[in-house]
Amino acid sequence: MGNHSSYSDPVEGVEGEDASSITFSDNCTNLTLLTVLSSDMSRCQCLLVSAPGFGAVAISFFLSTHTRLKGMRRLLVAASVIYASAIFLFAISPFMILSVILLAVVGSMQMSYRVLARAIIQEECPDYLLGRAMSLFFLDRGFGSLGAVVLGSIGAIVPVPVAVAGSALLCGLVSWLLPRTAVSRASL
Repeated sequence: MGNHSSYSDPVEGVEGEDASSITFSDNCTNLTLLTVLSSDMSRCQCLLVSAPGFGAVAISFFLSTHTRLKGMRRLLVAASVIYASAIFLFAISPFMILSVILLAVVGSMQMSYRVLARAIIQEECPDYLLGRAMSLFFLDRGFGSLGAVVLGSIGAIVPVPVAVAGSALLCGLVSWLLPRTAVSRASL
């Protein structure tokens, strides 16, 4: 997977190349690649892995109490940009507490994006196309795996924090620019 020798003992009892391959091979979540960024995973991996789940649950409770949100499209763009920003900051963060907080933000923004995107589709889509439109959301399972392959491949060539920060920057730019492009085309 690449030389990650600057990260001391990422998995307790496993050294060198095998330590990073254990982390990369876990497909439980699309954030597992990010856990390799911690310099002391033997004691803190549980916090890093559970933080996105905590953020997702917390924002789910908040969103479930609001039946109508004004400006859902703006909130969707904001969730995407905040998500990308949190991943970027996580990639360069040298502090464990800050990393855990940023991963909680990542989890909450992932859940916000999913909820808001589905709500927008359900409101905007004609009834006869609703089933087909909602089935497209299952494609994200495949795209997450494709993204993990790309990010893992880049992480084998360059340092993992650089790969993660670069992908977050690209994600943030696309999230910010894509809605503006769609609006400008619609006004033509």
